[in-house]
Formats: sequence, structure tokens, C-alpha cells
Amino acid sequence: MIYYLDVMSSWCTYAEPAIAEVRKRFGDDLDYEWRIAAVKDGQPPGFTQEGMAWWYERSGSMSGIKLTAAWIQSPEGTWWPNIAAEAARSLGKVDDTVRLALARAALFDGRPIQQRDIAEEVAARAAGLSADRLRAAMDDPAVATRMRASTAEFRAMPCTVVPTFLITNEIGDVNMLSGAYRAEHLAVCIEQLRADVRGYEAFGKAHPPPPGVS
Repeated sequence: MIYYLDVMSSWCTYAEPAIAEVRKRFGDDLDYEWRIAAVKDGQPPGFTQEGMAWWYERSGSMSGIKLTAAWIQSPEGTWWPNIAAEAARSLGKVDDTVRLALARAALFDGRPIQQRDIAEEVAARAAGLSADRLRAAMDDPAVATRMRASTAEFRAMPCTVVPTFLITNEIGDVNMLSGAYRAEHLAVCIEQLRADVRGYEAFGKAHPPPPGVS
């Protein structure tokens, strides 16, 4: 399961409990990776704090999760929190810890994570890295190139919103869920893809393929 996200996306935040649930449920049967798909390429989204607060209230009425728009204190976009998460990954912090800490700092605590120094501070603390080491990685052109590449990869798919989940199996089946944030939606796709693989394996054991068939 490849999870395309923007660190600052409210809907990605709403999806996090579902991701945790399906990863626990399917365990080693589910390979998981997150990739940055920066909204508007990390540039200013053009939303006011008042407008964002209204959107959060609307989506919170569906998700049951209350967010704050207090983090919007400058015209900057989401580049710095996203690049901070990608930089931490480049230094070996490949799990969800850093990106979740950045999202929490902004969306729940109201910290102005759009500002580079705040994003650096939160990410370095969550990753257990020195500020200097993280800062150097954030300035590494290779890190920015990877983030732009994963964003372009997302843009090439037939979807426009995050979270997006690309779920595949060993026999070539592909499910894409865009905008999904509930565990039941993810789980039914994963279960179906897993069941088909097991069905192929069971048939192959009982009925070995003829020569030339793999």
C-alpha cells in the first residue's frame, strides 16, 4: 500500500487512525510506504485562517476530529513541513513519527508550521536528530528532487486529492482509493487483493501448472 499525502492535509490526518488499524490488522501481509504529494507543490494555497477554520468545521462534522486553523499565520505553503519530513526520512527516519509530529503541531496545537524554523524544530525533535543535521538534509537538492518526483508521480495518476492509496498485490491487481479515510474502505480492498493471491497459491499447489506456464 503506497500512501500519497501532504503533511498538512486535514483529510490525511483524518485517515491516520484507519491506516494504523489496517496495518495492525494485516501485519506482515501488508507492505506500507508513504510518499509526499505536496498540495499545490507546496506553494501558498491561498486560504485565509477564517476560510480554513470553516472547512475544518465542515469536515470535522464528518470525521469527528476537531482541528485548528491557528497554524495559518503567514502566506507560505506547505513546503517546509513536507521537506522536513522527507529530509528526516533521508536520514533513516522512515516511519510515520516525524510527519505525524509535524501534522499534530500544526493541526492540533496551532503552531505556525509553515515557517521553516518551526518545521525544523518539530521535525528534529521528533526524529531525535540535531537541528544542524536536519537542516543540511532539508537543503540537500536530492531530497527536494525526491519530493518533487513523488508529487509528480501522484499528479500522473487519475486523481486530484490526498489521501490517495495505491494498493497492489503480487499477481498484478491494483486498487486505487482517493479521498478515502475510513478503515473499512481500505480493509475491504486489502482483503480482496490478499484473498486472490491466496486463491492462486492454493490452486497452484493442488494443480501444478503445465510446462511453460508460471
